[in-house]
Parts: sequence; C-alpha cells; structure tokens
Amino acid sequence: MADGYPRFPTIHSDNVVFVAEDDLWSVPAKGGTARRITSGKAAATAPALSPDGSRIAYVGREDGPSDLYVIDADGGRPRRLTHLAGTIGWVGWDSDGTHLLFSSNGSAFNARALSLWRVPAQGGQPQPLPYGPALSMCRDADGLTVIARGHPTRSAAYQKRYRGGTAGHLWIDAAGSGEFERMPEPHGFVENPHLLGGRVYFLSDHEGTGNVYSYLPDGTDLRRHTDHADFYARHLSGDDSRLVYSCGGRLYLLDPQADEPTAIEVRIPSSDKHRARRYVSASEFMHRSVPTPDGSGVTVQTRGKLFTLKNWDGPVWQHGAADGVAYRLPTWLAGGERLVALASSKEREESLVELDTEDVEPPRPLDVDITAVSEIVASPIDARIAISSYRGDLAIVDLDGDLPRTRLVDADPYGPPSHLTFSPDGRWIAYLRPMGTPDGTESGEVGQINLIEVATGRRHVVTEPVRSDERPHFDRDGRYLFFIGHREFSSVYQRLDFELAFTWGSRPYAVVLDATAAAPFTGPDESTSDTADTEPAAVEVHIDLDGLADRVVPFPVEEKRYEKVLGVKGKAIVLSQAPQPVDSSRIFDRNAASTGVLESVDLATGTVEKIADAVGDVWLSSDGSTLLYRSGQRLRVLKAGDKAPEGDAAGRDTGWIDLDRIKVSVDVASEWPQMFAEAWRLQGEHFWLADMGGIDWNDVYRRYSPLAERVTTRSEFSDLVWEMQGELGNSHAYEMFGDYPSGPQYRQGFLGVEYTLDGDTYRIAKILEGDRWNPAKTSPLNRPGVNVKVGDELVAVNGQVVDRSTPPGDRLADLGGQEVWLTVRSGDEAPRRVKVKALTSELAIRYRDWVEGNRRLVHEATDGRIGYLHIPDMGADGFSEFHRGLLAEESRDGLIVDLRFNGGGHVSPLLLDRLARTRTGSTFSRHAKPSRYPTGSVTDVMVGLTNENAGSDGDLGSHHFRERGLGPLIGTRTWGGTVGISVRDFLVDNTLVTQPAFAMHLTANGWGIENHGVEPDIEVQYAPQDHVNGVDPQLARGIQEVLSLLDTQPADRYALWPFPGKAAPPLPPRGNG
Repeated sequence: MADGYPRFPTIHSDNVVFVAEDDLWSVPAKGGTARRITSGKAAATAPALSPDGSRIAYVGREDGPSDLYVIDADGGRPRRLTHLAGTIGWVGWDSDGTHLLFSSNGSAFNARALSLWRVPAQGGQPQPLPYGPALSMCRDADGLTVIARGHPTRSAAYQKRYRGGTAGHLWIDAAGSGEFERMPEPHGFVENPHLLGGRVYFLSDHEGTGNVYSYLPDGTDLRRHTDHADFYARHLSGDDSRLVYSCGGRLYLLDPQADEPTAIEVRIPSSDKHRARRYVSASEFMHRSVPTPDGSGVTVQTRGKLFTLKNWDGPVWQHGAADGVAYRLPTWLAGGERLVALASSKEREESLVELDTEDVEPPRPLDVDITAVSEIVASPIDARIAISSYRGDLAIVDLDGDLPRTRLVDADPYGPPSHLTFSPDGRWIAYLRPMGTPDGTESGEVGQINLIEVATGRRHVVTEPVRSDERPHFDRDGRYLFFIGHREFSSVYQRLDFELAFTWGSRPYAVVLDATAAAPFTGPDESTSDTADTEPAAVEVHIDLDGLADRVVPFPVEEKRYEKVLGVKGKAIVLSQAPQPVDSSRIFDRNAASTGVLESVDLATGTVEKIADAVGDVWLSSDGSTLLYRSGQRLRVLKAGDKAPEGDAAGRDTGWIDLDRIKVSVDVASEWPQMFAEAWRLQGEHFWLADMGGIDWNDVYRRYSPLAERVTTRSEFSDLVWEMQGELGNSHAYEMFGDYPSGPQYRQGFLGVEYTLDGDTYRIAKILEGDRWNPAKTSPLNRPGVNVKVGDELVAVNGQVVDRSTPPGDRLADLGGQEVWLTVRSGDEAPRRVKVKALTSELAIRYRDWVEGNRRLVHEATDGRIGYLHIPDMGADGFSEFHRGLLAEESRDGLIVDLRFNGGGHVSPLLLDRLARTRTGSTFSRHAKPSRYPTGSVTDVMVGLTNENAGSDGDLGSHHFRERGLGPLIGTRTWGGTVGISVRDFLVDNTLVTQPAFAMHLTANGWGIENHGVEPDIEVQYAPQDHVNGVDPQLARGIQEVLSLLDTQPADRYALWPFPGKAAPPLPPRGNG
C-alpha cells in the first residue's frame, strides 16, 4: 500500500521523481523508500527530469507567483528561470537538454489562454513559441511534433467523461513540415501525449475511464495499455523507454514491452509538517454569529467550531467536539440554557444535535428527519424550533420532551422557505414563501410573506406582492409584521446608453395585524404613553387574518436597497445598501468590505436616525434588548435602537468584541476527512438530478474517502475533491479557495513591453498601448515625459544591469506597483535614467490591445463598414466591455460580435436584447443629418464568433445569438457547461464547493448543450500553423460572411422618402364640397 498521495511522476532510467507533501521526491522505479529533494517554503509541482537525468525542472512558488524552477536531481538550491507570474501547466525539455519547454499564460490577453514557451536551461529571457493555445507538446528527432490542446486548468479526471469543446485533443505534424492536423479520434478527453517507439502514447477516457492508450502518428492501430476502472490514470510522462503515471493516489510504471503496468510501491518518510496542529484567526474563518438570548454574549461559528463568550470579558466556552466535527446554524432555545446546531463529521450525514452549555457532555443527537437544512429559528417562549430545507420543507420541532416531535407544516414545490421568524408570543411563524407561475406548473421569481399558526400548523397568506416581498420580522409589541417589499418602480436614466434602471427598488413596510389597531408613524399613542418605557410582562399577538394584505403601510423612508428589517421596542431597525460598482474579483469573497447603513425608524413619528455604517449584517437577541452586527471581520454589540458610539478599540465603551479571545486550534488530519465528506454530501443533496444521473454516489464515497485519510497538504486535498466531484461528469462542480499555507508573496513587476535580445543587450521591441489615459492599463513607458521608444536599450533596473542570463523580469521581482529607475539608451546616446511605476500585471493591457487590433483589422478590411466588439464574459466586466464596444461601433453597416473566450456569467439575455434593438428607420431634424431610429439601435447585419473557450453563459449566449436570428455563428464548438450554481456552501476552512443545481433545458435542443457545447453554423478551426502565420481564420471568415450578408441588403434601405408637403391645398370653388 502506497504512503501519502503521490502525484506528477517523471522518469529517467531507473529514477522516478514525483510530488508528495508539496515537495519533490525520488524513488527507484522498482519502488522503495523515497528521498526528499526539495523542502521549500511553497508548493512544487509538475516536475520533469532532463534528458540526461541530472536536473529537474518544476513549477514552484518560492517567491509567490507560479514560475519555472530548475534543481539538480540530487537536490540543492533551486534556481528560478522565469518571472511571468502567471499559470504554468506543463513542463518539459528539448531533446538536448539546453532549453526547457513549458505552457503558460504569460503575455496572454486571457488568463485561461495557455500557450507554449521556451527558456534556456541556464537562465535567460523566455520566448513564446508561435503555435497558439497548447497544454503540452512532444517532438522526436525527425521533427514529428504533437501538440495537446484542451481545457487550460481542468484535466479529464476533474470532469469525467467530458465531451465538450475543450475536451483534450491532439494536433500532429507527422512530417515535420509545420502543417498540423487535428486528430479526430478517439472521441474522449485526450491528454499528456508522449512519443515512444514510433507511437504516440496518451491518456484518454473514450471508453469510460481514463487509461493509457497509443496509436501510430497517423491515428491508426489504437491500443489500450491499462485497465483502470475505479480511478483515472493521470499525469502520464516518460523517457525514451518507459512511462509513468499516477492513479488513485498510487504511482505506476508502464513498460510498452509488458502486458500490464506495475505499481510502484513507495514509502514516503513523512515529517507530517503540513498536518501539525496550529491556531488560526477566529475572525478570518467566522461563518456565523448569534447573540445569546439575553444579549450578554455571542456564539461564534468559526472554522466549523462553536464558541460562546461574554461580550466584554471572561473565558470562552467551546461547544461540542474539539476536532473532526463541523457545526453550523447554532441556535439558542428560549431561556438561554440550551443550544442546538447541525453537526457533520467524516461519517457523511448531517444531524441536529443539542450541545453542552455548562457541563462537559457529548452532544445529544436529536432525531429530526429533515435534510439539506437551510435555516433554523427558535421560539422566544418555549423549547421549539422551526426548520426549513432547500428541498422546500418547513417543519416545527418541539424539543420539550425526551424525544423531538416534528410536524411538517409546509412543502413548497417552488423553492425553500426562508427568512423564518417567530412572533414575540411564539404562536406564529412568518416566512418568505416562493410562489409559482399562475398555472402552478413552474417556479416563479416572486416571494410572498406567509404565516404559520404554530398550534394548528395552518398556513395563511399575508401579502399580495407587486414584485416580491421578503424579510418578515415582528414588532416587539406584536402590533405589526414588518417586511421588505419590492413594490415601487422608480427609474433612473443611464448616462452612457439609452436605458433606464431601477436603481433602488425596495422599501420596508408594516402590516397592521389587528384590524382595530392604529397604523404606525401617525404620532404617539396617548393611551399607552404612560407605559411606553415599560416592557409588558407578556405579549399576545392578535392577528385578524381577513383583509391582512390590505393593511400594509409603507415606512416613511427613502426608497433604497433594503436588506433587513428588525423590530425592537418602539422602533424598527433597517439595514440598507447603496448601489456599488461591481467588483468581479470579489464575487466569491466571503469577507468583502461591508458597505451597509444601519438605521432606526421611530414607530410613532417615523423619525430616522443612523445607527452605524460599514455594516454587513445584523441580528437581534431573542429578548429584543441587543443588536449584534458584523462589519467586515469584526462584531459589535449595541443596545437595541441606540446609535453606535465612536471608537474602534474593542471594549464595553465602543461595543466592539475582541474576537482574539477565541483560540481556534486546527487539526487538518481530522478536518480534511470531514470536509471531504461534506463536499460529497452537498453534491448528493443539491445535484440537479435526484438519482445523480445514475451514478452510485455511495460507491463514489467508498472509493475516494480512504484517500482523504492519506492526503498530507491542502493542495492534495483540493485535488482529491476535484476528482471526487468529477465523477458527476458535469460542469460547474468546483472546489475553490481554502486555507493554504501562506508562503512568500513577492509581487512581480512588469513594464508593459516586449523585448528582443541583441547579443547581451535587451532592446524594446514593442510597447503595449492599452488605454493610455489609464495609468493602470497602459505601459508606464507611455507616460508623458518618459520618452522611451521601440529600439531603445534597457541597460539596468534600479542600478542593476540586465544581461543574457539575468533578464529584465529577474530585476523586476518584487517590484510590482513600485516606482523604479530604468537606465535606458537610445542609439549612440549616453545612458539616461527614467522613473516609472512598474505594473503588477499586463493582462488588461494585452486584452485591450488584442481587441483594438481585431477592430482595426476589421475596419481596414471593410473600409470601415463593419464594426467589431468582443464580450469577454457574461458578468459585470463583460457587460461593461460589450457596451464600450457597441456604443463605439453601433452606427456601422454590419457588426461582428466576438464571443470567443467568453468566461460565462449570467447577463447574456441583457446583451442579446440590446443587440436585438435593430434599426427600423431614421430621425430627421432640420439642423443635423439624420440619425438612427430607435435611439441606440444597431444594424441587423451581424455574425457571431465563438470557440471552445466560450462557456457557461458563453455557451448560452452563443446558442441564443443564433436562435434569436441575430446572425450565423462561426468558429468551433463551445465549452458545453450550462448547469448553473449558487455561491452558497463554504467548508470550514473557507473552501467554496459548488453543486451543479440549475440545468438548462432549451426548446431547440433540450439538454443538449451540457457536456457537448454549441455547434457553430460554420466550423472554422484555428490550427497551430495559423498562429505561426499570424492569421486569425475565424475572424477572417467572419469578415467574409458579414460582407456577404451586407451585399444582400438594398443599398438605399435607409434612404429618406420625399419630404411631405405641409401647405394647405387650394381652396376649391363653392358648391364642390
């Protein structure tokens, strides 16, 4: 049985090098005890032994970014060879060992676009190879060259049986002539090619599971060499006689002369340093916090553990198991002596438990038959909770006996009940209930406030929403039920395009529960003024159900984006968010900056007072005395309704809680099996097909869970979860983020230029343009006064000379975002110094230059008649770029809409609607030439470009571009991933796992896009030789097609008709009318 979790093997003769514990190790090919080669500060991966076996190239992060390193095979000090600071996917050597080959997104205009590079093994300037997108390559002495293409970051094992546009495939130049041919077979995911004995060896899953195959360079004589059925063969590599690969956490040796592969039994003498116990910040991993019922303390859910502490001082109590169990949704029962929560361990299932609050007792399981729980809320009066599930169930659970008693009170087929809240007397539950379409056959997008009568379980409708109602909460005195309503449509004109938007969209409302009671905000109630400051001994909520929806009163506040409303004594607390520009880099960030404003509204007068700003969320203690709010990663306690005091220091005077009092220990050896089981369980609960598409999901757990006990680093755990979720064979089953070791973070500097090496001299070959008006998106050499031009020599950076073995990237290490001195020389002039600010990335600049280069090409090829725009994704960035391009090009006679490399999102319907606003006429005025009508309309002569890297909503955008009749689609088959996700489930270490939950069934082709992609109307491949020749055949065909379409349109179709006459006709003689 192999130790650890070895991966990425490479072989030379009898020496096998592999990765385990994020380091490089060496073991004889026959097996044995491994020897550690590296012991770096950061992870090493993708090793490749040199042709003579003396050196190892690998991908490392010793200085922060991923770059290429080389080390002696016996060990020693590694040397960094590249400073591209991007993604490196594969590493290899040329045949004589003088140069390294690798794939990288360095100098790419798209972060997912990997291509091939070459760098001297002794150091120097890396040079891109001209073959275009590629993951790896191999070449023999006769020039036969094989290039692998496919998904840039996900191998076959990460989405098993994937057959979409980015499925791995090979391009082969069999004659060494430079003319590549795409190999059509086998029809699977082909990757990791290796030339050996006149055959092309590779991995493929075309027979259902990833195994090693080979064929002749012409694609004939296909043979399978391995028979793995439980796990995919991965990471195939080899020398000139044998192959190695990994499979199911083991290494294998494959001799082509043998019938079967041989397992390499490896003993890894681990130091287990990555699994040593450590302590982490409670605030960094805080997923939930709730005030205790009397507001004197707070319970914090952090790193899957539960801690309760008094607000200002005293010890901290940890509830439940110390390690290996993750708790969520902690909920205090009335009285503050009992705490319940959901608990999950490596045993897969999640259960409701009651936790110790004073005595050291193990958690008590509570047998409640509800799974996929979404919310828990406790009655303020008795030992009773309400539970909702993502499956649409709403249940009341009585916990006052030896065994819990569960009553199902709602089962909503349209979505999960949410925003549960009890009335002050515990007799009613208000909640948001999703509504269906009028005929009940489909889910809608409308939420309605409902009531459950606890004693009987009867359900009653509270509101009749205009758009949607949400976030109910009872007034402390039981007079009103507050909610947030989307009922007003106040539109705002946009400044850049002819559009209006509903910028705010909501307001808090109050439902008057008693038909005889006065409405709020009408002045003090004189009958109760003498006792206004006295909390009643008991509140009894009286609700007149008849006419309830007609007793809705708006709060006298501005329309905003309200997120929450809470009832406190004499006031309502409202949380609102101002519209913010969308930061696409933070869409998955749990700890994004808090921007909300917390205010109180007097229920008698309607007076609004600000309590605090920079608020992310807010909670109320069950006795109504205390507010707890989150700001970023901090918590603050306030007396309900009071304004927040000044000050940032923790303590009673400011209300800030010192979360450093919580000491959170981490034992990843216990944590990772639990996290693995939770990721598996979440897929079982939320995957869009109840039968998991016929997959035996329990068997998947049986096969993969033992590996969760063997992983030794966070990156190994990530790899395991990806492969386990990959068994679904579905898109959007992601694992992201998490608590990785914090290594060095040196920011690489860039100058936004390309170089040529002239002897030992680096000359400026190209200065990137980007947006010259934006310093962050253009080369700093474009700044006025710098006066550096193409052909100038770069002599030194900050006084340190650059030369053949020490390229500019080496001198710019850790200088990203910093001002630097460049020594430059123009011609025969003396060297001079210029000061510039180094960039941290060139990606945005290169993207802008790629787009503008395509636009110029289209304009030049069509005499300006045809416009061009690119849509990089279907999120906020893509929405912005679409409009930037469209508003510049909309007046041209034809349009090329480029969807290639579209990273997906959700706004494709908005963009396609905009493209469908085609011109139907002209607007004429006396003092100006005619203009298009409707305003902002575009030509109806369009073509779309797409490729294999257009995915998710990029798939759907490509599909609907054609289906809506906007124009033909040109390029290659798209990615094929249309089952959507919610950003919802984070594991204890902040790992995000996503479950494919929302499948798209399209009237034109049913489920056909998922795992296949969108077929273009006109297929145009982009071969390696096209890149070598500097041509874009897809764009060229787009120009040809749009001009052809334009030729079919009448040249004068928008010509003005004769002007109408407005003069009165001559007056006819009398008697004629």
